[in-house]
Amino acid sequence: MDILLELALRSSVPSFQMTYPSAIQLPAELPTVRVPRKPKIFLDRDGDIDAIAASLNGEKAAHIAILGADGLGKTSLAAAVWHSQVVEKRYGKNRVWISCDGLMSDEGLVPSLAAAFSIPDDHRDQLRNRILQYLPSHDTPALLVLDNYRSPPNTVDHGTGGTLLNELANISHLSLLFTVGGTQHPAGIEWSQPVLPPLGALDPLTSRAVYLAYGGKDEDQLEDLLALLEGSPLAIGLAVKQNQTRSAAELVQAYGQQKISMVGRDNSIPLNSLELIIHLALDSQPMRNSPQSLQVLSMLSLLPDGIEVEQLSNAFPSVPELDQALQVLEQLGFIAKWGNRIRVFSALRPSVLARCSPTDAENVKAMRASFCAFLDNISINPPDTPTLERLTKEFSNITSLLAYALHQPNPHMNIAHEIQLLCVFKAHARYCDCKPLVTMAVEELIRQQLSNPAAVYLTISLACSLMAQREWNDAATLLEQVDPKDIPPHLEATRLILYAILHLTQHRFQDVTKFLQQALGLEAGHASLQAAIIEELLAGISFQQGNLDEAESHCAAAEPYYISSDNKPGSYRCQELRAKISVERRKYVDAFQIFYELLHTYTEAGLDYGRARIQRALYRIHYLDGRYEAALTGYSDAKDKAEKANDKFAIAICERGSARTYELMQQPAAALELYKHAISLFQGLDAVIEVAYTRLDLGHCMCDSQLPAEGLSQMAAAMAAFDYYGLKYPSAKCKQYSGKVLASLKAVNEGLSRLRIALGAFLDLGRKVDAADCYITIGGVCFQNQLAEAEEATKSAMSLYDEVGQLDAKANCTVILASHYRQRGMAAEAARAAQEGLDILAALDDRSKADEGIVQMLKGFLAPTSEMETEE
Repeated sequence: MDILLELALRSSVPSFQMTYPSAIQLPAELPTVRVPRKPKIFLDRDGDIDAIAASLNGEKAAHIAILGADGLGKTSLAAAVWHSQVVEKRYGKNRVWISCDGLMSDEGLVPSLAAAFSIPDDHRDQLRNRILQYLPSHDTPALLVLDNYRSPPNTVDHGTGGTLLNELANISHLSLLFTVGGTQHPAGIEWSQPVLPPLGALDPLTSRAVYLAYGGKDEDQLEDLLALLEGSPLAIGLAVKQNQTRSAAELVQAYGQQKISMVGRDNSIPLNSLELIIHLALDSQPMRNSPQSLQVLSMLSLLPDGIEVEQLSNAFPSVPELDQALQVLEQLGFIAKWGNRIRVFSALRPSVLARCSPTDAENVKAMRASFCAFLDNISINPPDTPTLERLTKEFSNITSLLAYALHQPNPHMNIAHEIQLLCVFKAHARYCDCKPLVTMAVEELIRQQLSNPAAVYLTISLACSLMAQREWNDAATLLEQVDPKDIPPHLEATRLILYAILHLTQHRFQDVTKFLQQALGLEAGHASLQAAIIEELLAGISFQQGNLDEAESHCAAAEPYYISSDNKPGSYRCQELRAKISVERRKYVDAFQIFYELLHTYTEAGLDYGRARIQRALYRIHYLDGRYEAALTGYSDAKDKAEKANDKFAIAICERGSARTYELMQQPAAALELYKHAISLFQGLDAVIEVAYTRLDLGHCMCDSQLPAEGLSQMAAAMAAFDYYGLKYPSAKCKQYSGKVLASLKAVNEGLSRLRIALGAFLDLGRKVDAADCYITIGGVCFQNQLAEAEEATKSAMSLYDEVGQLDAKANCTVILASHYRQRGMAAEAARAAQEGLDILAALDDRSKADEGIVQMLKGFLAPTSEMETEE
C-alpha cells in the first residue's frame, strides 16, 4: 500500500512529482495488437467480403459488426476483408487489428489503441483523453478491427458519461469493424446501413469443399458427417483432425452416441455441432492414451494469450510427458502455434472449460505462480524494460488466472497481494484496466465471507492506482464505497490521506487539513511512512497558506522518518521545503546553500524534474538578491529545456520569473508581456492558483506602470480566487498592494482599511517580515496628516525587523522615522534616529547592504542638530 500511496501522491502533488523519475513508456508492440493471417482456405464468403469492403470504402466512416455463433468463421471473414485489395488500398498502414480475447472492460483497449496508432503518452493527462484528442486531429481514413469483442458490463466512463466505443464511433474518419459472438450488436453505436445479418452456416457443397481442402477423406457417410457438423467451419476443421484416425462412418456413430450421452446428462441444454465435436474429441482414443492431455488443455484454456514455448516448463513443472500431451492437442486441433506462443483457439476455450475445468489445484497454482512471478520486480521505481515487456505480454493471462483463482473455494489471501501489484503496474505503466478484476475480487471475498479488510485493501489499492492515472472521479467513487467501520486504523489513515489528496487537487485546503489531521490522529506515535507523508503534506498546506512557523514544524516532524528509513526522495522534499521557507524569510544565503546541494543531489540521482525545479528556485533567489542578468539567463535556459520537453507548466513558471526580474529592473513593458503570457499558459493548464498569483504580480506591475485601474482589476480577481480557496496570506498581499495604490489615488480611508486588514492577517500567520513591510506602507500613507500613527507604525516595523534579524531594513526605517520627527519640528529626535541608523549600518557584516544613498540621507539629519547646539 505504501508504494501505491506514494505513486498517487506523485501524480497529484507537484512536490512529490519532482522527486521521482518520469513514468515509463509502453512498448510499441503489445500482444493484443496483431496483424491477422490471410485465410488459406476460405470458401463461399465472397459476397460478404465484397459487401463489407464496399461499405468500408464509402465516403463516410463505416461501423460494421460481423455477428454469429462461435466457429462460423467471423475472424476469418474479418481477416479476408482486412487483406482485400479494396481495403488495403484505402487504408494502407492505417489498419489496426486488436484482439479482445483477454479484455475485461472497454478501458482495456486504451493502451492497445495508443500503441497501434503510435499516440505518444506524456503522462500529464489520462491516456484515454489523449487518444480521443489525437485521433480526430489526423483526418486520414483509418480502420479499427476489434476481434472477438464481448460487451463488458462496465463500459461507462464516469468522467465523460459515455462509452469509449461511442467516442470512437464519433470520429468522422475512423471506420470500425467488429467480430462479435451471438446476434446482439454492441450498444451505443450507429451501425452502417443496411446492417450486416448474422453470419450463416456453410451450405452442404461448401462444407464438403472445406472438409476436403482441410485434408479430410472422401469416403462413405461423409455427407452424413457434414450434416451433423451443421456447416460450422471450426467444427469441420476439428472433424478433419479426428478423421486422421477414425473414418467418417466411425465419427458419425461416435457423434450420435455422444449426443445421446450429453442430452442424457442435461436435456435442458441444447448442444450445437461445435460443442458436440469438442466433446467427441475430448473422449477420443488419443486423449485416453494421454491422460495428462485433458489437464494440460484445461489449464491452457485459462490463458487467452497462450503461453510461450520457453515458459512451458515453469508453468507445468509436475506434468509428466508434457510434450506428448501437446502433440495430442495439436493433432486433435485444440491448439496451434503463433510465433513462439501456443494458444487454444478462442472459440474453443469456453466449451473446453465448461466440460473440463482444471481439477489439479496444485498444477493450476504452480501455473499461476509462474505468471505472477513477473510481478515480483514491481516496486516504487518503474519496472525495467524486460519486466515491462513481459508484463504487457502476460497481463491478460495473469488477470484470467487470478479471476479463476478467486472463484475457487477458500482462495488464498496472497491473491489480494498479487492484484495489488497489478494496480502498481497500472500506476507505473498506464497499461490495462484493473477495475473489473478488483471489483470481482472484492465481491468474491465478501461473498465467501473471507477477510473483509482484504476487500477494503484491494478497493483502496485500486483508488490509489486510479489517482496515479489522474482518474479523480472514479477514485472518489471507490473511496465512498468503503465503510470506515470496516477499516483497520492504518487503512483508514490511507483512505483519509487519499481524500485529502483529492481535495488538494481541487484546492480545498481547509478540507485537506481536516482529513490530514484525522489521519494524523490515527498514526499518532507511529514512526511510519504514512505519518511522515501526513506531516509533509500539512507542511506544504501551511506553507501555501503562508504560515511559515507551522510549515517548519510539520517539516521537522516528517524529515527524521525519511532519513531513518533511507527514504531519500522524502528527505529531499523536506530539504526543499526548508529552503523555500528560508526564501520567504529573506534568508537567501541559507536557502541558496540548501538548493545548491539539492541541485547536485538530483543531478546525480537522475531526477530531472527535481533538478529543473531547483534550478528555477535558484534563479528566483538571483533576482530577489539583485542578480538580474544571472536570473534572466537562467530562466531563458530553463524555458528552452521546458519547451523541448513540452512542459507547459515549467514554461509558465519561467515566463513569470523573467517578468518579475524585468519588473525589478524597471522594464515594465517586457514584464507586462511576459506576465500575460504566463497567465495564458496557466489558464490552459487549469492551474487556478498559479493564475491568481500571476494576476497579483501583473496588477502590481500595472500599478507601477501608471495603469492603476487595470492593476486594481487584476488584483481584485486574484484576491477573489485566494479568498475562495481560503488562502489567507496571498489574499493579504493583494490587500496590501491594492491598499497602497488606493491611498495614492486619494482613497486614503479605503486604502488604510485594506492595509490594516492585511497587517492583521500577517500578524496572525506570524509573517513578521510581511507585517513589518505593511507597517512601513501604513506609515507612508499616514505621513501626510497622521504623523503620530506614522511614527508608531514605523517603530513597530523596526521592532519586527529587529526580531527577524533584518537589520538593514531596520536601518532603512530610521530614515522614515527621522523624517517624521523633522516634519514635526523635533530635530533632536530626528538626529538620534539617524544616528541609530548609521550605527546599525556600520555594524553590518555585509557592508554591501549599507546603501550609500541611505547613509547620506541619515547624515543629512545630523547637521541641523549640530547647528542648534552651537547657537545654544
